[in-house]
Amino acid sequence: MKALLLTSALFFVTSMSATELIHDTSTSLLWQDNVDTKELQITYYEADDYCSKLVVGSQKDFRLPTLKELLTIVDYNRFKPAIVEGFTSTSNEVYWSSTRFVDDSDKVWAVNFRDAKTDIIAKSYDRRVRCVKSTKQ
Repeated sequence: MKALLLTSALFFVTSMSATELIHDTSTSLLWQDNVDTKELQITYYEADDYCSKLVVGSQKDFRLPTLKELLTIVDYNRFKPAIVEGFTSTSNEVYWSSTRFVDDSDKVWAVNFRDAKTDIIAKSYDRRVRCVKSTKQ
């Protein structure tokens, strides 16, 4: 529990580009937070392509987050959605990560922001997408 409180205390967000981006200063990650993150449901392959082509304001070079990165925005004390404060466009559903499941190359890890649970899902399913990029130089 102490580790969870410490993680929450280190998370700071600032809104950019009319609240379409959230900057996590503790991880130096810039997160997409717009209508697509709440409504778009696509396969893993489509999500990977979508993130690589995403441009928000002057920001580009987005990608799918790793499972570890996606878990940095989970708030285990919240439900429907279980995401840290500051994000405004989140569905209570499963979001893609780029972390592949070791036992099956056709599956990846994902996070359900309804209740903060992780799961292994086939890349062919339609799921939500939230792109990210590093702001470290």
